Amino acid sequence: MRFAPIALMFPRYQVRRMAIETSALTHGHVTGQLAAAVWGEMLAGVVASAALEESATRTAEIYARLEGGEETVRAIQAALAAPRDATAETVESLGGGRTAEEALSIALYACLTGNCFEKALAIAVTHGGDSDSTGSIAGNMLGLLDPATVLRHRWLQSLKVRI
Repeated sequence: MRFAPIALMFPRYQVRRMAIETSALTHGHVTGQLAAAVWGEMLAGVVASAALEESATRTAEIYARLEGGEETVRAIQAALAAPRDATAETVESLGGGRTAEEALSIALYACLTGNCFEKALAIAVTHGGDSDSTGSIAGNMLGLLDPATVLRHRWLQSLKVRI
């Protein structure tokens, strides 16, 4: 959730390496690092006009060939295969968001399932797990998918600190 700007600041071919290096500061496990890199690459894909589902599918295919990518790929595939019913049960079937791959899966699912910013964000945070992380991660993508809505949203008026 902390490295999302990398997808916007670096050329796409550098995103994976930079995301892995940055996430290694807080995630010592390879899955945490690869989950960060996957999200960075999906963000970069959306910036380059790819549809999110297409970007997720393509990224999963690439990471399936990487050493240590199995857990991250399973998380992406779970989000893609989950019923798009937006129920808490479905969200929680993806995990609690307490590990990087679970947070990735929930955030991806929320962005794919919500038909608008508010619905997608609600899906990302309405579960019994680490909802601040899943909401933050989903928010990275939602800001790219519909920046005009996010930048004009009524919730902004209640923020104490705005840039």
